[in-house]
Parts: sequence; C-alpha cells; structure tokens
Amino acid sequence: MDVRALLEAHVDIEIGVADTACHRDVHARRATCTCTIVSRREARQDRTTPKHPLMAPKRPAETDEASHKARKKQRVAFARDIAVQAATSGSNQVNSSLPNLIDVEKFAQARSFEINAMKTSLDNTSTSGTHRVWQTLPRHLRRRAASHDARRVPLRLRDKAKAEMHPLKTGKDEGKSSKRKKKPAKSKPTHRSFLMRQIDKCWLETHIWHAKRMHMKNIWGYRLAESPTEKSFRPSYRAAMRDCIIHDASYFATIELKGPETLLKDLLRHCCDLQGPGPWSLRYSGGSRCAETHIYAPDMYPLGLIAPVEIYWRPPPPSTEKDTDKSRLIWLRVHPAAFEAVFDAVQKCASLVLDQHNGEDQEIEVADLRGQINAFELIGPKSSQIIKGALIPTEGNNSAEFTKFWDSLNNLQSSGSVPRGMVIGLECHDPRLSFPPTKARPTKQADVFGTFPSSSLSQSDIWSEERRGCLVKPRYKKAELDKRREANVTPGTRLRPLRQDDRIPIMLVQKSIGTADSSMHGWTLLIPKGWSMPFFTSLTHTGSRVGGLRERLYQSFGSGVRHFPSDYPSTSAYLSYVQEQAAIAEDLEARRPIAKRPPKVIPHERSKETVAWRAIQHIPYSDETLLAADRNSEASNPSKTSWLLRGSELISLLNTLGNSPEPEAALQDRITDIRKSHGVVSESITPLRLDEALVTVRVSMSGRGVPVDLCEIYSIPKGALEQAQAAQEESPDEESTEPRQIVPENLMGYVTSGSYCLSQGHGYALGCVSLAALLHTIKEHNQGSSLGVGTSLPVKIRVSAGNVCRFGKLMVLS
Repeated sequence: MDVRALLEAHVDIEIGVADTACHRDVHARRATCTCTIVSRREARQDRTTPKHPLMAPKRPAETDEASHKARKKQRVAFARDIAVQAATSGSNQVNSSLPNLIDVEKFAQARSFEINAMKTSLDNTSTSGTHRVWQTLPRHLRRRAASHDARRVPLRLRDKAKAEMHPLKTGKDEGKSSKRKKKPAKSKPTHRSFLMRQIDKCWLETHIWHAKRMHMKNIWGYRLAESPTEKSFRPSYRAAMRDCIIHDASYFATIELKGPETLLKDLLRHCCDLQGPGPWSLRYSGGSRCAETHIYAPDMYPLGLIAPVEIYWRPPPPSTEKDTDKSRLIWLRVHPAAFEAVFDAVQKCASLVLDQHNGEDQEIEVADLRGQINAFELIGPKSSQIIKGALIPTEGNNSAEFTKFWDSLNNLQSSGSVPRGMVIGLECHDPRLSFPPTKARPTKQADVFGTFPSSSLSQSDIWSEERRGCLVKPRYKKAELDKRREANVTPGTRLRPLRQDDRIPIMLVQKSIGTADSSMHGWTLLIPKGWSMPFFTSLTHTGSRVGGLRERLYQSFGSGVRHFPSDYPSTSAYLSYVQEQAAIAEDLEARRPIAKRPPKVIPHERSKETVAWRAIQHIPYSDETLLAADRNSEASNPSKTSWLLRGSELISLLNTLGNSPEPEAALQDRITDIRKSHGVVSESITPLRLDEALVTVRVSMSGRGVPVDLCEIYSIPKGALEQAQAAQEESPDEESTEPRQIVPENLMGYVTSGSYCLSQGHGYALGCVSLAALLHTIKEHNQGSSLGVGTSLPVKIRVSAGNVCRFGKLMVLS
C-alpha cells in the first residue's frame, strides 16, 4: 500500500528497521521493514490520554493548516515576483540607432503593463515586509499606542497602518461605519486657562514643546524639563562632544544695576570673589567679556558664599572721552534657587556704597528682570554652524569686524577657540522668514580665529528696555507668514524680509564648561521676551538634541566643574536641595517592603547631610541634636558651621598653609591681605578655623567601583598604603586587597556628586573634604613638598551602606 495514500486516509505508519545477518561485504546488507499501521484517531486518543491520572491532557496538534512560517515565506516570495507580459509577435525590423523623437504618451502606453507590474510589486514589498508601519518611523516619532491605534502614526502612513491591524485583535470592525453621537465641540485651551494652571508655578515659553517630549518637574517656582522621555543619556553626551545639544535656560533670573561706574565697581567689590581679576577690572567693564564669579554676603568674604553668577557690562557708547560718572548698566544672571539671597545682598551692598558716598547726589537702581530675558545654551562643536544657519543678520550689521566674525563661524571647529566669555551683539531678522534653516557647512580648512573681544562688537539694543517692550509680541502670526509664503512663485523659497518685519536684537556669549581636556564649549544666546519659540524651532530643526536639567548637570559633572546647588554644601540653596532629595528618598523607602529596607545608620534622614558635615569637623552629635536640627532649619544650616574655600589662588594658598608652622594664622593673614588689597575692610572679622573650612575635590577611582552621593572619603596612612601596594603585587585579585577596616579619625569628607563618567571611562565623583584633613594628608604623602595642579593623593571611598572601600585618587579643584 502506498505511504502517501495511507497518510491521506488518516493513518500513521511506524517503521522500524532491523538489521539482518551481517555479511562481510557492507554493501550487501539487507533491511527488513516492519510496518505497523495505526488509525490516526486511535493514535490521537493514545497521545492525549495522560500517563498519570493527575496530569492534564495535551492540546491536540493542529497540522491541517500551514504554519505561520510557511505562510510568511509564501507571502514574501509572492511579493518579490514581478509580473512579466507574455511575448507577442512583432516586426522583425530592428533600429540600429535611437529615434530622434519619442511620443511620450504612446511610449508609456506601450509599456503600461511593466509600469503597473513594478508599482504593484513595490506596494506588495512594502506591505509584506518584516516591519510594521510604526516600526519604520524614527524613534522620536514612535508612540506607545501606535501598534493598535492608527491615529498615532503620521497622516501619510495612516491608511497602511489601518490595513495592518486585525479587526479581531483591535476590537474594531473596519467594515461597519459607526455613527458618532453629536457632542458639543470642546473649545481649545485659551490663554486664560493656561494662566490658571500657572498659579503656583511659572511656564517657560517653550513649555508646550517640552511637555510633549520631556519629563517635567516643579522646581524653583518653575515647571521645567528634567530629562527626555526617550533613552538619551549616551546620545546626549555624544551630542555635547561631537554635535550640538540645546537647553532652554530662560528660568535663570536677571538682576539689573544702574548707576555711576565708580559706584557699581565699589558695589561689586563688597559682594564678589576677591581672587583673580574681578568683574570691576578693565577686562570686563568694557562689556566685551562676561565675568564668571561668585556672590558673597556683604563684606563677608570668604564666608557667606551665596551662589555663582554671570556679570555683563553694557558697552559704553563710542566716544573719545571717558566719563566715569556717566550711568552704566550691569546684568547679573543668577540661578533661581539663590535669586532672593543674591537680590538682598546686592541691595545691602548698594546701601553700603551710597552711605560711603553720602555727600554726593548719586543713586543706584536695582531692578528685577525675571521673565524679560530668555536664554538658550548651545553646547557642542557644531553649535557655531547651527547658529550661523538659523540666524540671518540685518543689513545694519555691516561693520568689517562683525563680517569677519560671522564669516568665520562656518569653519569654526569648536567655540573653544573663541576667547572665553566673548560677547557679540547683533540684530537679526525674524527666524520664521528663513524657515526651514540649513546647517552651515565648512567651506575651507579652519583657520585661526582672528576676531578679538571689543566694545564695538558687543553693542546690542537688547539692553534698551524700550526696545524690548516693542518686541514683547511678534508683529505677524505664523498663519500670516504662511499666506505670504503661498504667494511665492517657487514653492519652498524663503520669505524676503520686508520693511515692516520684526528685527530682533540678540546677544551671543561664548560659553566654556571646565578648563581641562574634557571641557565642553558652546554659546549662550540671549533674546528678548516673547521670541523663544521662533528661535527654538529654527535651532532644533537641523537635528540638534534638546536636553533638560539632567543633561545640564552631567555636562558640568563630566567636565569636572561644580554644579549649583548640589556641589555647594555651604550655601542655603544646598540645604533646600538636600531636604528635597531627602523627601524623595523617604517616599521611595516608604513604598519599599520593610524586609527589603537597608538598615538606617542615621536615625533622621533629613538631618543626614548635617550629620555628615558635622562628622568631618569632629563635632559630637546625638539623637537630641538631630531632633533639634530637624525642627529648626536654621540650626541645621551647614553654613553656620562650615564654609567653602575656593578661588583661582587656592593651590598656592594650600602650599603656603602646608609650609607654615601655624596654618590657621597663615590663613587668616592671607585672607586679610586679599581683602585689604581691594579696599574691603570690616570692623569685625570672623576668625577662620581650618576644621570648619571645606575644599572641593575631584575623585577618580583607581579600579572598579562607582561612587554615589554621600560616599565617605577616607585618607590612607602611608604605612597602610605601602602594605596595600605590597599585597597588590603579591595577589593580583583586587577584591582581596581592598581596605575593609574603617578608622573614623581618617574621615576627610563626602561625595556630593558621583556616578560613572563617560568622559573618564570609570567611576568619578566631586566632593568636599575638610581643609585640616587635606593639609595633613598632603604633608604625609608629599613629605612637605608643594602641591601641584595635577598632583593626586591616594584615598579610599566607602559607600555609606557598605563595608568595602575602593582605592581612588584625589585632586584639588580650585
């Protein structure tokens, strides 16, 4: 009986092969086949019957229909075939040359079958591929519900997405058209409804754009973007190092000072950092550069640190004679977490300066410009080309100096070659007229940047309050500009600027983060209020990434620069930051099962930071102290007991203290000399103690291990370090040589920001250590020698909840 016939008759065949007697010749073997025919129904019953009475029967196999793999293979093979028209008899005459003229209509009609076959094959191939429509979209256009909702894909692909959806799986029947009940049309959100949602917080002008693509957070009185919703941690770092990343920094506050130049300089001496060239020097007072400094409480330097600030001088008008009594303008851009403290300090300094000049009829005006100046930070080597492609300067910027600068942006490989803090003022057309912008391409090999800061180049009308008031609202809406674009003869051409179109004064400021090899460079773009979205749309259209607060924090962290307020433990803004982080940690811990919670080393989470800085100062504490500190915020303020020693002369100051027999007295004398050199003398000077001073340091892990926030930094005695090095040579296993014994007396400080650093390629952290412990470690390991800029000290890092310490290298950050 034929085997195929048996299969069609629903029977199974079991063939057993048995070898008969073997002969010497292998090829002479014979096989006997034993066939056992069993009915398929009986075999199925035998297979589905469980061998054990408690076992469930197996699901019968469905072999009647073709498998999914076979159907997919058949569908793909069908889609790859192109129909061919059967050959027909024609003329035997063949032209040896091409015809002079072709009738297009007859030519296409004669080949209509091939054209239709090619079109049908292309459609079948695109619809029968391994990817669905929503999978072919770029990642930033994908939506979670696009797999079952066709409205989540772009309009051009919506029909194809509907065809891919199975009506049984989606629960929708495409064949039946369900009539919707008429409902009253919902009115779109109005400006009034948006204002009602900003009662307890403030939105930036780009809030709607960010809210659709970012994780938003209420912080510092604003609703700000924290991080993108897509996975973009590494792409954001690559953009900052190779391309460009944009951050809307319009939440930074601006304080305006107006008064005579001599009084403004005296005011800055009373509240700014006194080390290095200050913002009152000729380097910055001309308005060609931005001064990056720190604000202190009036006449309290180096105590009473408030926050870092950026100071801009309005360039004086071109004149032959210099008049120091003429009114000048200064802008202070400060972080919103410290705005109130900085504003109060500036007002007190203004009163102090006016009291010193009591006999003169002069005044200083202090104004709050929050919300009047918007800012964008562009970081990356291609930020110059993006600015050049998005902005179109007006005809008024026709000076030779500006033309040379603007032409050099094409070939600028990085804004790091531009002088640090250089200010450029210009006036540009409405960016919507030239939308979509094109990224400027290099035209030749990059030359040396030959433009230097000057007061004439930094002139801008953005300083004028009257001019900013005229530009609060754009004159033309986008719909009106689109109607003008429709009237163009050639579609897609840019609109020609008219006389009545807006001309916006802006200011470009060179921005550098860090001074080492891992530093990042870019530009800060200052624009008037009301123009964030027109500029933001053009800046992001060329493929630049957009970052939030997390990306901005990591830019400072990767460049080895302090980030405010997380790396300033002696400020009141840091205390607010700590309390917020403690509240988040308590919330996460409360949601964790009790058996899975780590043991608490410190009983009160909100007082953890206070205890940390008390510990490195060797101040005893108890539970009652913690309870009192938790109830009274003033008692828990670390600025009451600690202060941050920083500045450009920090390395030389440490060498002076290390070689002095009485370092505390030497510190007091050095600070007094700095204060007297700038005319800052107060009646009562608070004595400075080494155990209360904190120094910011950078910690790089020698091997494995990633430090996190609040990791403990311990010094390694020289004897213990030699033993560990000897054990390392004997045993290559690093785990066995890690120091496990913790000596509380060797505690130097704590990590304020720690993570894996992509620019370093290993664990990296920023922290603060006690000045007294740092001087002791320098003397022990450097044998009294001076501390260089790149000198590192061996330390060990311990996680607060663990017992294992990791080796690291400590470097002082000035």
